[in-house]
Amino acid sequence: MVMVMVFLLSNFSISATIISLLAIGGSFPWAFLAYRLPLGFESLGIMNVVSLFVIIGIGVDDVFVYLNTFKQTKELQGLDTFHKRLTHTIMLAGKATFYTSITTAVAFFANAISMIPAIQQFGVFMGLVVISCFVSVSLFMPLYLHIWHYWLSAVENTLLSLCCHCCRRKEAGLSVRMSVVIQGNDGSHDPDHCSKDSDLDSGTDDDTDDVTDDVADDV
Repeated sequence: MVMVMVFLLSNFSISATIISLLAIGGSFPWAFLAYRLPLGFESLGIMNVVSLFVIIGIGVDDVFVYLNTFKQTKELQGLDTFHKRLTHTIMLAGKATFYTSITTAVAFFANAISMIPAIQQFGVFMGLVVISCFVSVSLFMPLYLHIWHYWLSAVENTLLSLCCHCCRRKEAGLSVRMSVVIQGNDGSHDPDHCSKDSDLDSGTDDDTDDVTDDVADDV
């Protein structure tokens, strides 16, 4: 289910799905290290399990910003080389994800003043995970965009076109079969069916006449 959600949010890209999961998964070890050693927390609360589902949405959103920003650079003037497009993407998407990650992390860190240990631990750990996820995405995405631009984009476009072609063929075959079934079930266009109905009606009339003659003879 998680893979399907990430796949849908990452523009139906298999490679973007993989890089998203790697960036999200790579944020937990660093966050846990900072949570245990510098801050001195000795245990993780039960609420920290929720951090996995929260960070999936945040991490995929950061990857989505990088991908869309890079694709939109095709329409911008002055960005005629890959190096210029990548630099513009890092500056623009990096700034956007930085502000959103910092504000989200501060919101979670605000729970550190809570008197409830579970909420306090969750707020601190979740804030560290958000910051670590931002660092992971910022490190992974420039390398991924370079690989995707030169190698993976052509492969993914080919696979997507093949899938669309197969789906259209299956849909056309299903439409033909449905039309055949509909015509076969329509009795008004079947002459044999009409002749069978006529024979049945005539047989019924003959039986009725025989019953009437028998009743007249008895009387």
